[in-house]
Amino acid sequence: MTEYKLTVLNLHCYLPEEEDGDEIYLKCLGDRIWPVNNRYYPIYAETTPINIAMAGHKGDRLTIELWEFDVLAANIYLGNLAVVADVHGHYTNTFAKMGQDGSKYALERS
Repeated sequence: MTEYKLTVLNLHCYLPEEEDGDEIYLKCLGDRIWPVNNRYYPIYAETTPINIAMAGHKGDRLTIELWEFDVLAANIYLGNLAVVADVHGHYTNTFAKMGQDGSKYALERS
């Protein structure tokens, strides 16, 4: 069976959910995958290097979830991005929105 390596290179924030920036983290299969050593990463309208690698087999489907950390209330699920291990190359994909907020994020991967 062919093994595929998915590398998430960058997180693009085109428009944060909050005016003063977002406190973002990523999850996959129920586990927090980024940032590795912090609860969240403060982000504004910018491109942030992620550089995390995940392995899978041809046809595997990985869903990466985008979350906004909140100290006083429940964390906000901003959206998800399903990646299927079926092609090699370099891509940028926008997160599917789950809520009504106006934020816009994308992942750059190879």
